[in-house]
Amino acid sequence: PVISAIIFGLGAGASAVIANGALDSITTTEQVDYPVLDTAKALTLDVAAVGDALTDAVTEGDKARLDQIGEQAVKVRARLDALAKIPGQQATGARLTREFDDYYAPALSSARIMLEMEQGDPQATVGKMQAALASLNADLDKTVDGAQRQFTAGIAASQDSVRNTLVAMIASALAV
Repeated sequence: PVISAIIFGLGAGASAVIANGALDSITTTEQVDYPVLDTAKALTLDVAAVGDALTDAVTEGDKARLDQIGEQAVKVRARLDALAKIPGQQATGARLTREFDDYYAPALSSARIMLEMEQGDPQATVGKMQAALASLNADLDKTVDGAQRQFTAGIAASQDSVRNTLVAMIASALAV
């Protein structure tokens, strides 16, 4: 009976440690991995929407629409701030914010020049805008891909921990 109690205690202890690892993995997936993935995907759509809106405003000659686009840009920055507040994402959020600003300033200026709201060479600002947008989109794609891999790995780790807990419980029950 003493050996059985020791084996049971060791099995229960091992199960508790493994289960705690599963809970940590689930918590990380919930509080970090999924929010990063969700936010990165939303940012990809938001940035595309800003670009499309600027193109539409210029195509339609709609100067008033630039105010609405400014509000969209504010929302993009707010989402970027939210990304930076997720644990471990401060550098990513800061980098993406800088890249968005590097894109948005020449994009808005290009639109304003083409709508004859300011003077300048649209080709110069369009070149900057396109280079900045390519960099931003590549970084967003990399962020989404990394977040997807991390999310998948977090789910897999949680599954493995649950399976290991089950194995430890069965092994200790059989040993007793």
